[in-house]
Amino acid sequence: MSRTLDLIAAVEKARTAIEVGERHYSYGQLQVDVLRAMSALQGPLTDHQRVVVEWGDVYRHVVLTLALEGLGLCSGSILGIGDSASAGLIMQSDAVIAMRPPDTPVNRPIVIADEAWWRGLGAFDRGVPVPWRPEMPHRLASSSGTTGTPRATLRTYGQSEHKTHRNGSRNTIDAATRMLLRGTFTFQATHLTTMSCLRAGATVVFDRDRPFSTVIRERAITHAVCVPLDLMSISGKDMTGSAVPHLTIMAVGGRVPAAQRRAVAGLANKIDLMELYGTNETGTIAVMDENGDGVIDADVRVEIVDDDNRVLPMGVVGRIRSAGPGNLTGYLDPYPEDARRFDGEWFLTGDIGRLTAPGRLQVMGRADDVLNLSGIKMAPEVLEARVIALPGIRDACIVSLFGKEATIGTIFVLVLDPGMTMEVAVRSILTEIPQVTTAKFFQREDLPRTQSGKLRREEIRQFVSAALARPTKSK
Repeated sequence: MSRTLDLIAAVEKARTAIEVGERHYSYGQLQVDVLRAMSALQGPLTDHQRVVVEWGDVYRHVVLTLALEGLGLCSGSILGIGDSASAGLIMQSDAVIAMRPPDTPVNRPIVIADEAWWRGLGAFDRGVPVPWRPEMPHRLASSSGTTGTPRATLRTYGQSEHKTHRNGSRNTIDAATRMLLRGTFTFQATHLTTMSCLRAGATVVFDRDRPFSTVIRERAITHAVCVPLDLMSISGKDMTGSAVPHLTIMAVGGRVPAAQRRAVAGLANKIDLMELYGTNETGTIAVMDENGDGVIDADVRVEIVDDDNRVLPMGVVGRIRSAGPGNLTGYLDPYPEDARRFDGEWFLTGDIGRLTAPGRLQVMGRADDVLNLSGIKMAPEVLEARVIALPGIRDACIVSLFGKEATIGTIFVLVLDPGMTMEVAVRSILTEIPQVTTAKFFQREDLPRTQSGKLRREEIRQFVSAALARPTKSK
């Protein structure tokens, strides 16, 4: 039996494990449902190691994921059978669990876990426990590959065990924790945090439809994992009702602008906002402050290297690479250019930064996205935070655009509040950041972002390139 199930079995049976809307599921019910699902799956999946589960009902997805772990199998989560982003994981799997008969053919053995399947679950015969070994494959997941192109990854039980333990201790998760999660299990932080909570006897609250601040107050949330996009939705009108006593927020997937840091202050009497820097390939590397300076995790080593992977001295800007017990060693579906990112125990994150002191890291942004303003290199996130803090500007993306022979220039793409004009917005930006007087400005109704809230900068560059190719007038 898996370590997670052993720990769940030790929790008080009446304690609430999972809340989804108005539905509450106790630890006792969760344990029984997982064991029943194991009984139903162990026959059809006996000869399969990697099984992906289609996202649907939240509670049932948790049950199926734990059941696969209990059988010693490797699990993964996909949004849907026909979803293009799920195709890579399906190709790397041996079998699929779907919530309904798929509309498109799947060239894999498939279990249809529909209503009839759940109603037909019987008792569980424990049989012989599956031996747990650190090298066994545990979790199949998708990563952006730090480039925006999806890659399939495989984490072992040993790596998952380490990451789950570190996640629980770093975020002070215990039996009194009420953790708010808003993502699906395709978002690796959601899966990892759920397992950390269940091991501690905590309550996991899934609510992705209602406003972030509303759920915090109505559900008496003590901890939350969110992306910066969640915090950007908070405004003064959300600050109604009593603040919770203490709230710990783990922000993943990008920088949290200063304006959003100020906005969350009204949610609780005491706020601990941890901006976690890391990658799917490494896990958390450092906990960052509002200036992009961070404390490196105790079990992680970080070096700054040049383009030839030579280690640079402290204080010198270069490429960030990290090593630690949670690091992956490669992708299941690598591209030729991926080999340079994995160097033995080290992984190149694709970001640039510098070590400011022993154990402290300053992250300056993506190596491909860093802006060059009058000879000064600067992370776009730093400028974007300053722009978003200006009145009337709801969101912003800043990129450098390159032509066939040279840099075209710095590009600002803005999302404005109702009533704000581009003329006024541009004037405010040029007053705030005079170094960008030659920049070009464009407006959109929204900005494309990943599930974790990161800007899709390449898509924005394509939008700007298309706009420049048309006989349109930029501001």
